[in-house]
Amino acid sequence: WSACRKPMISVGDAGNDIPMFRISGLSIAFKPKDKKTAETADVMISGDFYDLFRELEKHFDDSIK
Repeated sequence: WSACRKPMISVGDAGNDIPMFRISGLSIAFKPKDKKTAETADVMISGDFYDLFRELEKHFDDSIK
């Protein structure tokens, strides 16, 4: 998580999501439609929803699960 950004997670796939990525503590480009979206996000996932869920699990400790 980025200390400078808001404590939230954003998931998007296109350029219109980039402003949201910039303010999110964790931004995930899920099957991004363009290179700039993929590069702006903290994490890029090109797989399926299971890959997205596995990435989200990495960012939560056991006390939240």
